[in-house]
Amino acid sequence: MRKKVLIYVQAYNAEKTLERCLKSIEMQTYKEFECVIYDNGSKDDTEKIANRFSEKDGRFIVVHRDENDTTLFFRYFVPLFVEKYTGIIDYFCNLDSDDEYKADFLEKSITFLEKNELDLVASGGDFIDANTGKCVSKREVEQDLIIEDENFGSYFPIYHQFMRTIWGKLYRFSLLGKIDCERCMCMAYGGDTFFVFNILHFCKRIGIMNKNLHKYYMSLKSSSYTFSEKRIESDTKLLQEAITFLVYKVGYVSPMNQNFLMQVYKNAISDTIEVLFDSTEKVETKHYLLCKILDDFCTKLLIQKMWFDKEFADLFIKIASLMVADSQIVEEHYADIARLLAKMGLFVESIKNVDKSTIFLMQVIIRENWYNGEFPLQNETHMLDEAKEMPYFQNISRSFLKQYGTIIGMSMSKKRKCIALNQVMDIFMGDEKIVSNCLEELLQLGINLSAELEQADRYVYLEKEYIRYLITNNQVGKAQNELQDWNEILPEDQDFKRMRELIENE
Repeated sequence: MRKKVLIYVQAYNAEKTLERCLKSIEMQTYKEFECVIYDNGSKDDTEKIANRFSEKDGRFIVVHRDENDTTLFFRYFVPLFVEKYTGIIDYFCNLDSDDEYKADFLEKSITFLEKNELDLVASGGDFIDANTGKCVSKREVEQDLIIEDENFGSYFPIYHQFMRTIWGKLYRFSLLGKIDCERCMCMAYGGDTFFVFNILHFCKRIGIMNKNLHKYYMSLKSSSYTFSEKRIESDTKLLQEAITFLVYKVGYVSPMNQNFLMQVYKNAISDTIEVLFDSTEKVETKHYLLCKILDDFCTKLLIQKMWFDKEFADLFIKIASLMVADSQIVEEHYADIARLLAKMGLFVESIKNVDKSTIFLMQVIIRENWYNGEFPLQNETHMLDEAKEMPYFQNISRSFLKQYGTIIGMSMSKKRKCIALNQVMDIFMGDEKIVSNCLEELLQLGINLSAELEQADRYVYLEKEYIRYLITNNQVGKAQNELQDWNEILPEDQDFKRMRELIENE
C-alpha cells in the first residue's frame, strides 16, 4: 500500500492565486494525498475556488471560517490532524496559497526520504517575481545532502536557509504530534522558522535534494513587509531558538555558527528597521522601537563584538538622517536619534536639509554617549573644524569643545543663541564650577552673544567678569585696554572704578 500525504493550504483573499496553487497539487504525479484547504475568513472568491476543486476531486477538503485567525493552524489544525490522521497519514507538507509545487514534488520527495531513511526532506526552490512571472533567484544545494549527528553543527550554515520556511519540505507525519503549539503561537513573525526548528529537535536524519521542486512567488503584499511591534521580539526569539537547537543537537555552538547566527540576526533586524522606518508609525514611536531593538541583549552583543558591517552601519546613518529631516520631527527628538547612533558607535558628519547647529548638537550627544572607549580623535577634529567655521570659535580649544559642546552648538543657530547665552549666564550666576582653562573662552563667548543679542546688562556683567579674570591672571595690559573703553561708556560705575584702583595700586 502506497504511503499517504496530507497537504495543508491556508488561504486568505487568495482568489488571484489559489487556482494556480491547487492546480499544482492536482497535477502531482504521486496521487496518494489529501489536501485540506483552510479559507481563513476571505472576503473574495477564495471559498468558491476551493469548493470547485473539492466538488470535482474528493481529495480536496475545504474548511471555511468567517473571521481571519492567523493562530488557527497551531491552535486548532495541528491538534486536529494529530487526532484524526495518526495511523492513517504518513507524511505532511504545506503549500502557501500563492505558491506552486512542480508536478513531481511529492514523488521525488517521498522517494528520497524513504531511500535515505529521513525524518524530513527539503528541496530547492525557484523565487518568482509575482508581477512578471520570471525566476529572479534560486535556493539550492550543489549536491544532495544528508545531515545527522555532528553534521547538524558542521553543516548548519548550509541547511539553515532551507529551514526558515515551513514550505518546500516533506515531514514525517508523526513529527506534528511532538511540536509545542503554544510556543509557536507566540510568534508574531517568523513562525515558519520557529515551527521548523521546533520539529528539527526530533529529527535524527534530514536531507536536502539537489532538485528545485517548489515555486515561491514574491509579492510586496506579503505579510513579511507589514510592520508589527512584535516583530522585534520575534527576531530575538528566532536567534535564541537556533542556539537552543544547536546546543541540544551537538552540545555547543561553534565559533563558526556563532558568527553565522549573528549575521542572520543582523540581517533580520536590518529588515525590521527598514520596515519600521517605511511604516506609518509616528516619529516618537519609531524612536522608541529603534531604542528597543538596540537595547536588546542580542543587539548589544552584536555591537560589542562588531559583528556588523558597513552596510549595517550605513543603514543606521540613513535612517537617522531621514528621521532628522522628517517634517514631523520636533527638536527634542534629535537627542534620541543621536543616542541611537552613539550606541552603534556611529558618527554623523552631515545630513541633507538639516542646519549645522542641529548636526553639531547631535555630534556632542554622540560623543557624550559613545558606546565603547574613547571618542575617536578624527571625529573630535571634525567637530573642531566645524566650530572654527563660525565667527565666535576660530581659536576654539579641544578642552572647551569637550566641556561646553552643547553651548557651542546652540551658538551656531540664530534661533538658539538666546538659549546659549542663558546657559552661559547660568554657569556664572550659579554654583557650577568652571573649568579654569575654559574660563576665558566662555567669557568671550558670553560677551559676543550678549552683544549680538543686544542684552546690555548681561554684556556689562560679563565684561566685568572678563576684566577681573585678566587682572587675576596678571594680564594687566589687556585689562587696562578694556577699562579704557568703559571709562567713556560708564565713568561712574563703581565696579569699574574699583578695578582701575586695583591696577593703579599694584
